[in-house]
Amino acid sequence: MEGWPVLIALRLSPVPTVLINYVMSLADVNVRVYFFSTAAGMVPFLLRAILFGAAARRVTDPNIDSKVTMIWLAVAVFVTVVLARVATRAKAMIERVEPPAE
Repeated sequence: MEGWPVLIALRLSPVPTVLINYVMSLADVNVRVYFFSTAAGMVPFLLRAILFGAAARRVTDPNIDSKVTMIWLAVAVFVTVVLARVATRAKAMIERVEPPAE
């Protein structure tokens, strides 16, 4: 299966990771494709968590300039908005591949 775009889209979607892992274990997916698609699909969420964590730490530290904190918060919000747009596109891509049952 050469479905790495679908795997990345699944990782970006709100589908629980455990369910994706189970379904992919039943599918004919190359381990290398699965590994790299999973890694690529998880990077945006990890970056968002890191940005929010860094911003939260800076907010609680009175010795750090507030301009830097505001920049980090703005970047974190921007990444969140981008992730929402990517997830919406991923959902549309999944629906094109497999239309919802009626």
